[in-house]
Amino acid sequence: MINGSQSEHSKVWGTHEALSGHTNDLRLALVEEIGTSPRTTKDVAMKQKHPSEDKQYMKTRKRHIRFATWNVRTLHQEGKLDNLILETTDMKVDIMGVAETRWKGEGYARRDDYIFIHSGGEYHERGVGILIKKEIEKYISGYWTYNDRMMLLKIRAKPFDIAIIQTYAPTSDHADEEIEKYYEDLQQILKQVKTTDILIIMGDMNSKIGKGKYKNIVGQYGLGTRNERGDRLIQFCEENNMVICNTFYQQESRRLYTWKSPGDRKRNQIDFIMIRNRFKNNVMNTKTYPGADINSDHNPVMIKLNIKLKKIDQPTRKEPHIDISALKQSEIQQKYCVEVKNKYECLMTECLEQYRRENPEEKVANKWDCLKQSIQTANKNLPVKESMKNQMWMTDEILEKMAERKKAKNTPKYTILDNEIRNMCRTTKVNWLETKCKEIEDMAEKHRTRDMHREIRQMTSKKNTVKSGGCIKNNNNQLLFDKTEILTRWTEYVTALFDDQRSSKHSIKCNDSPRILKSEVVRAIETMKRGKAAGLDNITVEMLTSLEDFGISTITDLCNDIYNTGYIPRDLKTSVFIPLPKKPKAQECTDYRTISLMSHITKILLKIIHERIKNKIDIEVGEEGFRKNRGTREAILCIRLLADKYIEVQKSIYLCFIDYSKAFDRVQHEKLIICLQ
Repeated sequence: MINGSQSEHSKVWGTHEALSGHTNDLRLALVEEIGTSPRTTKDVAMKQKHPSEDKQYMKTRKRHIRFATWNVRTLHQEGKLDNLILETTDMKVDIMGVAETRWKGEGYARRDDYIFIHSGGEYHERGVGILIKKEIEKYISGYWTYNDRMMLLKIRAKPFDIAIIQTYAPTSDHADEEIEKYYEDLQQILKQVKTTDILIIMGDMNSKIGKGKYKNIVGQYGLGTRNERGDRLIQFCEENNMVICNTFYQQESRRLYTWKSPGDRKRNQIDFIMIRNRFKNNVMNTKTYPGADINSDHNPVMIKLNIKLKKIDQPTRKEPHIDISALKQSEIQQKYCVEVKNKYECLMTECLEQYRRENPEEKVANKWDCLKQSIQTANKNLPVKESMKNQMWMTDEILEKMAERKKAKNTPKYTILDNEIRNMCRTTKVNWLETKCKEIEDMAEKHRTRDMHREIRQMTSKKNTVKSGGCIKNNNNQLLFDKTEILTRWTEYVTALFDDQRSSKHSIKCNDSPRILKSEVVRAIETMKRGKAAGLDNITVEMLTSLEDFGISTITDLCNDIYNTGYIPRDLKTSVFIPLPKKPKAQECTDYRTISLMSHITKILLKIIHERIKNKIDIEVGEEGFRKNRGTREAILCIRLLADKYIEVQKSIYLCFIDYSKAFDRVQHEKLIICLQ
């Protein structure tokens, strides 16, 4: 039997970058382990260079960041996002705020050298978004999609972080109550911004500031005549110590207006970029781009900001993704098995003399280290999986046609070219979808279900529907963007979750048990699902399967040593908990569900123990869930059939549902062992 206790474990947290790959949300990993893993030579060198163990090492560089905002009228049209990227590239804008996207829901999209974070509602109305250059992505600390009129983005900078609020104010035909509700929501977002942050608010404010200086808020280079909505905007700026940037720089009139009426009869300035007064000297220039074209009646307005950004140096390079499917080839599999076997025998020979002087626990640890090092060494010779780029339907021909339409702006030819582009986009996308559907059908016929589901997810963009912005709230309902603060909050949450005053250790009498057989190991490996993520050792079940008889014998010996001594090596009892958001706008720790990644060797041992005890446990006939062929779906079906029968005979049926909060996380193992005895 194996003795263990919950109190032996300590909590260690790690972080992953926001928006990286298709995860691209800020993912946090809770590592539950004993002690710390051995340091490599590179780690020691890093330790000597930087005394603080938990410090993130930063480099700073001086940059001129170009911010812009643009009401595009809609992105809910084929090819509009590609058009936006094309224009943003031409204007050399680093961060582009977008108003009136008309996209539903929240999430992000990757396209070429840009990422697009968007916030929308339930319908194709309103909506805001921020288009960010890929090189700026590593500076993002988090984002908050508040509603379909405003969102917040935080960027690491020096000496202060940048907080960007992209917004879309109600138009003039909305009631005053809705305008006040809009500014109340804007004040709620400002509560989540630090007083030291470089705050930038930009978007379509649907307000006329007018020409003429007003205190330190409005410059003398405005346009038009101020209206009531303009007075309300100035009041907001005065209350929050903001200045309106695009009224402080002298430009020709065509570089000042941001909106024109149909027929170009009227021109007004209703889109603004505002910044905190203390940082207005960082603004180097501001102007509009009347030549930019996305078939909108608005012009983008841009500011050039003198700022330093923080760059995080990754202490270690990311491990390449190994192509596990290569082990299905007989030649590669045989070579891999021989490499692991030879390396393992070599390491075991070196440790043979040392084994005689060590205690049983150290022998178990060394045996596992030899097996782990052998597999990891052989993995370096396996092929690396090529990164699969999501091929989109957009073609160079359509992009060239967009450039031609841009040259024809304000001419009769513009409408003709715009209709041609719309027809080309629709036709090209339909043809692309038909081709992808044919590929998916071929995958289904060849039983390549994993590739089939991956293609479906890429086509439907389902992976982008529920994403976390990398920020959570603390106990004071304040949003946290700093990684250290986020990790502290998660530590507090998990500590409270597992705090049940259980005893430190519960000792039981060990009874002699039969040795673990090879057949049990084979059965455990056969029942394990393929394609699952590995634990911290990066050893998958496919790698263990390819080791054939040598692997079965080695794993059997290791499991027997663990089973007899009761000692589990550190790596095998280390699990990583990755929180995944259960719903959009997840901001509380309770809004996340966690998945646990553990070593597949540990899973094999647990499956063997489970098989030995499951036939001796009395399980009620009516118990459903976490049982083979007796899941919750079967229980729901039984309830539905029962309800149908009662309705048929016109009888009442009474149901009671009880949901235990975190029931499995709060199991008291001491009492569980007493029950088993």
